[in-house]
Amino acid sequence: MLSVKDLFVAYGQSEALHGISFEAAPKETVAIMGRNGMGKTTLFKSLMGVLPAKAGTVSVAGQDITKDESYRRVAKGIAYVPQGRMIFPTLTVEENIQTGLENATDKRIPDEIYALFPVLWEMRRRKGGNLSGGQQQQLAIARALVTNPKVLLLDEPTEGIQPSIIKDIAKALNEIRKLREISIVVSEQVLSFAMDVADRLFVIEGGRLVHETGALTPTPPTSSNTCLSDPPRLHPRRSRAMPETLIKVDLSKPAPTNEMVHNRWHPDIPMACWVKPGDEFVLETYDWTGGFIKNNDSADDVRDIDLSTVHYLSGPVGVKGAEPGDLLVVDLLDIGAKDDSLWGFNGFFSKKNGGGFLTEHFPQAQKSIWDFHGMFTTSRHVPGVKYAGLIHPGLIGCLPDPKMLEMWNAREQALIDSDPATSGLANPPFAGTAHMGKLTGDAKAKAAAAGARTVPPREHGGNCDIKDLSRGSKIFFPVYVDGAGLSVGDLHFSQGDGEITFCGAIEMAGWVHMKVQLIKGGMAKYGIKNPIFKPSPIKPVYDDYVIFEGISVDEAGKQYYLDVNVAYRQACLNAIEYLKKFGYSGAQAYSILGTAPVQGHISGVVDVPNACATLWLPTAIFDFDINPSAAGPTKFIDGSVQMPLSPDLK
Repeated sequence: MLSVKDLFVAYGQSEALHGISFEAAPKETVAIMGRNGMGKTTLFKSLMGVLPAKAGTVSVAGQDITKDESYRRVAKGIAYVPQGRMIFPTLTVEENIQTGLENATDKRIPDEIYALFPVLWEMRRRKGGNLSGGQQQQLAIARALVTNPKVLLLDEPTEGIQPSIIKDIAKALNEIRKLREISIVVSEQVLSFAMDVADRLFVIEGGRLVHETGALTPTPPTSSNTCLSDPPRLHPRRSRAMPETLIKVDLSKPAPTNEMVHNRWHPDIPMACWVKPGDEFVLETYDWTGGFIKNNDSADDVRDIDLSTVHYLSGPVGVKGAEPGDLLVVDLLDIGAKDDSLWGFNGFFSKKNGGGFLTEHFPQAQKSIWDFHGMFTTSRHVPGVKYAGLIHPGLIGCLPDPKMLEMWNAREQALIDSDPATSGLANPPFAGTAHMGKLTGDAKAKAAAAGARTVPPREHGGNCDIKDLSRGSKIFFPVYVDGAGLSVGDLHFSQGDGEITFCGAIEMAGWVHMKVQLIKGGMAKYGIKNPIFKPSPIKPVYDDYVIFEGISVDEAGKQYYLDVNVAYRQACLNAIEYLKKFGYSGAQAYSILGTAPVQGHISGVVDVPNACATLWLPTAIFDFDINPSAAGPTKFIDGSVQMPLSPDLK
């Protein structure tokens, strides 16, 4: 059905594809596997006519389409589902599918489409932008199928999608192949998905197909599912499940009823589950409050929350063979929101209940709700902004050993004792709301009395709130107990550096797909006592900023000696005052700084007496121009929308 022979494609003088040849027969699925930058998307764009061929031929059902423009290729039987899905966010599901029927005489959507993707029938009146990533991918495939294609091209269909939905997509593709005389070509990095759907697999490297494997006799797997960061060591085709979800959370039930989660650090907390080095797996997580904050227009929950209950972490996950002194290597392969919870929240705690970075300026509880539209987010409480998410765990780390736990508690209690009149210097153990996973009885009571609160970051990792720990990151954790005891939670859809609002980023429930390895004796080999990490290669691209400076002189004019905390606070306050000139309330501006991908930089710490810090605010997140000009600012925000505020109870 599809035949590609000696295809060469170039960008100007730079050749990108070098003699690609392959065929896909009717009722056959072919997968093109390879790392980023190896030529998968270039190949698909060329097959679709978006990029011209320098040499070679492409034919569909015997018809040469090499010179045809894209719309003629569609008419001759090619359908294309691009990377990123590219659905129309403001059209309904039904209207999106109907765009594929533009040239058809019958505009009715075939029943077969909704039979393949039942969720689309249920959501046919919903805007496409309000679907999850997995639902949008199903919508994009449905839109392509109504053109009745001979060849279906799918460019990285699993990117950014929850593992359970990936299974549904694999099932649908296999069903499509049974129902229709169609050739399916998939570009993919997730080997397990390709194994589930493909009859043959090709590996593309440097613009060349360097390996092919066919549908051979099944053999037992010799390694866990793999996400390609290097060219794969291919195995004969076999039926393989997607990575197993080891910990599940039911958002309709209280978090303390789930023995697979905990909200304190203690070496006696039993492992919730065990994995081997090299294993891939998925953990579902609650939001950091365990579901206490609701999707509504009241900040009462932010005002009333008992902060001794947080954070609810999924784990601990034991890693077989891990010993004190090792490094646990954690690859964050993918992260996403739960499909039944496509929203997040941001808020400011009352000064009487924890406060925040700017609590003197915002002393009352306030909240904003953020809705997820695929990779983007917007808020009904903060108008005029939209930004791409960089989903990451705010909190991830391994269990401490008894000596380390004792050290934490001693030094933090000493800090509290150093200034008894000042509240909130640290959070000592509190047994009353401790949830200790699978521990019960006297053992639970004893551990709860000494369990460290999860609020601060410490030597083992913990609540570091590093926004660049996103999909594709690699983290090296010191191991302090046998089995390591890895736990994760506090997922953020998007966050500004410093998480200055404390309640803090766009907080969400979700899932993390990860892989673990060990470096034996790695702590001594590399002199590591705190985690180190490699950041995500996938980031929102913002390249224009307005940058605000702050120095270590507070709002009252008091001089501090090289105090970066004071300097960054001043940079934030300067940014808030600036945004108020465009019509935002102070609270809305503060919420933007806590949730948007702003950068915080330490610019100077040696020029006494002033430290200097800067806050980098990306201009492209706004629906209007915020750059300074001679004309002065325009109040684009009219003040008709405000963030919910709940005054303190008397």
